[in-house]
Amino acid sequence: QRFQAIGGKSIDTIPKKVDIVIDAIFGSGLNRELNHKYCNLIHQLNSLKGYKISCDIPSGIQNNHSLSKEVFKADTTITMGGYKTMLFEDKAKDFVGKIKVASLGLSSQIYQKDIDDNIYLLEKKDYKPPLREAKNTHKGNFGHFAVISGEKQGASVLSAIAGYRFGAGLVTIVGKTTNIPYYIMNSDKLPPNTTSIAVGMGLGKTGIDNLINNNITKVID
Repeated sequence: QRFQAIGGKSIDTIPKKVDIVIDAIFGSGLNRELNHKYCNLIHQLNSLKGYKISCDIPSGIQNNHSLSKEVFKADTTITMGGYKTMLFEDKAKDFVGKIKVASLGLSSQIYQKDIDDNIYLLEKKDYKPPLREAKNTHKGNFGHFAVISGEKQGASVLSAIAGYRFGAGLVTIVGKTTNIPYYIMNSDKLPPNTTSIAVGMGLGKTGIDNLINNNITKVID
């Protein structure tokens, strides 16, 4: 009614050429598989070349985190009030596009009260690499990162390279590994000055109890 009051018009068929498509069919409360009628409608909307925006959550994503046979593929999702965990599911990533929160005049915590306390959204502002502004310093001042190598050695090498590029001063792969870059060290045991450990990448059935039973910070895959 508000849309029509400012001159908006309703049509019965979807035009072939549009600039913007706004999906406001279903929100985050969808609790069922979409029927043929709505699947066909969403399929038509996805075939249009206009910029696509979803209101709250792309239609077709159900509140039990499963997907319907057809899901609206948004360039941007404007979610109402606060974040919904289903927007960040791996299977939803190809449909949500950029995520923006529309404030409804109340704290976002009211809309996110059901989110588990163990869930944390990492954003660009959370990336704080070590700043090397001091002149009297050496690589040992920036942590010693240990990567536990397992059956798939390539996974540990890639992780070690990533840790080095992220800013760790010393990086050691623990376990049998070959063909590693010259700036990565290799050892058969955990270095005594280790400050963080990554474990799980390509691990297979490798035994690691003696390597991770400690209070060192760990990233576990």
